[in-house]
Amino acid sequence: MKPSMKGLLLALVLWGSLLPAAWAAGGNTTEQGAAAQEPAEGAGGHLETSQPLAESGISRQKDLKAELLARYGTREKAREEFKDPRNDVQFSLPEGFALQGLYGRGKHQEDILMRASRGDTMLVYMANGAMMKTDGEKEAKPFQSEKIMLELTLRTYEEEAKAKDIPVQAAEMGEFAGREGLHIRQLENGKVSDRYFFGDRKNLYSLSFLVPEKEAGTLEPAVRQVLDSLEIGGAYERITLPHSGVSYEIPFGSVDIQKAADPGDLHQLSRLHLDNQLVTGVIFQSLQENMDYAFLPDSLENLCDQDRENLCRLMTENRRAKWEKSHPGLSLKENRTYFSKAAGRTCIVEEEVTPGGKSLGYVFLRKGTLLSLDYFQLGARDQQKVIDHSVNSLQWKDPEPPARAGKKVPAPKPKYGGE
Repeated sequence: MKPSMKGLLLALVLWGSLLPAAWAAGGNTTEQGAAAQEPAEGAGGHLETSQPLAESGISRQKDLKAELLARYGTREKAREEFKDPRNDVQFSLPEGFALQGLYGRGKHQEDILMRASRGDTMLVYMANGAMMKTDGEKEAKPFQSEKIMLELTLRTYEEEAKAKDIPVQAAEMGEFAGREGLHIRQLENGKVSDRYFFGDRKNLYSLSFLVPEKEAGTLEPAVRQVLDSLEIGGAYERITLPHSGVSYEIPFGSVDIQKAADPGDLHQLSRLHLDNQLVTGVIFQSLQENMDYAFLPDSLENLCDQDRENLCRLMTENRRAKWEKSHPGLSLKENRTYFSKAAGRTCIVEEEVTPGGKSLGYVFLRKGTLLSLDYFQLGARDQQKVIDHSVNSLQWKDPEPPARAGKKVPAPKPKYGGE
């Protein structure tokens, strides 16, 4: 299912080249916001007392100051924090850097550029929407893997650097800031450019440090400060189950595996998330039509403890019997059922650990209708944070009745008074 790298084209909404010369001076972007306010200064270094001291004021104040310094040390001035106004990205500006401006581009100002500087050293942060194409396709689609996004960015950069004869000192994939990224260092017009790229399948993020070549040795602490504080959250998209009033969020950029489902599988909206090694799916059905859950009440609210315990025991036993029938000789590693709360609703959580991975199902009931949000982890990496975000994003509203084509509905007449 992974597209061939040979036919991929990077569709990045960039304000110029991947190389820094095009945007280092700001380009022709429209300013979105002014420089951030200066951070407030910390409290003064003196000690205030509510009553006069019996000893000499000067000597006692020195003693107290020395005692405080010995116990707590000197207070470091807090560095300014930058938070992307559009994306879940934040980091600390390096010591001595001042924010110069925040800019937006696009119909909805969805692409972001931030510039900060310290003397002749500049830091530029960019967040750009990214899509991919395969040969023969007219429309670009979301990336299904961060690795493909970064590999294509590296290839595009190398081709452009070669065409412009720009000396490249480093161009490598690796782990930076605790996640997979791309590092590029180059020399152009007497300046060293140190750039780090990260992706979340929805956006390509870059942190670029520009410094005169003679001052390149001073750059490392600034780079470390930014990368050590960098936080990039997950990208999600909301999908809707037709004619149900149900919608929820799943990781952005996935593979539709609906057609690959086993015969009789009741799941809808089945998606494979490559980076998370996670499969998501939805079951939405009347309780009367689902024999596995027909014994459940119309609602999970206001059940006594004994009823909750009985339901959990029955569901656990049913899963065990069903597994042993379809997998003779294999036992479930874990199999438990418990009540919980998600998206402000009471639900039953079905948890299984099989030889193939971990399965979590969140069962909701409303007006005799079953909704199960199901997640299956394929790898060893725990995806509970992603699952928690997804299940807590659930919205379940009354569905709107389908419109009848070709039949005009008359306007309602007033009930009280009027003609």
